[in-house]
Amino acid sequence: MTAARSGRRRILAAGGGALLVGALAAPALAAPQRRTLTLLVGAPAGSPTDLRARSLVPFLERHLTRHTIVVGNLPGTGGLEAARQVAGAGGASSMLGIVSTPALLARCIQDADPDLPDRLAWFGPLLVEPLLLVAGPDGQGLRLVANGRDGRVVGCGPAGSGSHLAAIRLAAALPGVRVLPFASSAAAQRAAAAGHIAAALLPAPDLRRAITVGGVLPVAVAAASRLSWLPAVPTLAERGLPLVAAVERGLVAPAGLSAASRLAAAILNLRADPEFVAWTEELGARPGEGDPAAWATRLAEERRELAAQWSRMPWVEPG
Repeated sequence: MTAARSGRRRILAAGGGALLVGALAAPALAAPQRRTLTLLVGAPAGSPTDLRARSLVPFLERHLTRHTIVVGNLPGTGGLEAARQVAGAGGASSMLGIVSTPALLARCIQDADPDLPDRLAWFGPLLVEPLLLVAGPDGQGLRLVANGRDGRVVGCGPAGSGSHLAAIRLAAALPGVRVLPFASSAAAQRAAAAGHIAAALLPAPDLRRAITVGGVLPVAVAAASRLSWLPAVPTLAERGLPLVAAVERGLVAPAGLSAASRLAAAILNLRADPEFVAWTEELGARPGEGDPAAWATRLAEERRELAAQWSRMPWVEPG
């Protein structure tokens, strides 16, 4: 074999090896990169709102393919600061927020930022948390729904929360009832369990453990139908008080989000995910329903109702 031919073979062998290495490496190089999304939570780390958000992350990553989601916390003013941060991030942003309604809508009105919802794109609800009326083991809550004209107190979450706004509506149907907001759902639950107040109206997930161990007695649910995990507990309508109220949690993005249709489709798939459905039931909630992108239309009506209520009877002292 001539030296020239031997040299050509060495070159071909080396070239073939380079092509093989390239072929093996190609899938890794061609694989789409995962994009990082920040999910901003307007509550402290470790709070119930934060824990719910973190529990949602694996489901969001499953249905928002090729995305890694990192949770960030920006507590303050009832989630308003986090919502403002998301609204100002721009339509090409990699930031989403998780919000709770009607609390955020009420906070926008309360803090004179009524246009903030228009600066957001709304996708949801992901999660619906029915409100439950519970009482201590002494049964005061049963007497309350039978006769609310004797000055009994119904506790609820913080002023302006979904449970507080619903408790105000309940008291309107029972003129003798007084509403007392607590610093947290846990504090209201403890007060009811100890008999310091007649009852508490709170999101069902905040109560599931206490109900399971017998710490509080479920009196009625503020829903259109009974809960699957509490089939013997009637609705408030069955007790003659036609109140339907819930806390809804969903996602917001900057208005004009370029990937709006993709996010809406992901939410539809997520809500139909059997594992997600099972998780919501275990939590004591249920998956949201309806067109995720049309959620804002329904919330617009709720905003108008809250604005009218604020002008008529503010839920906190203005200013």
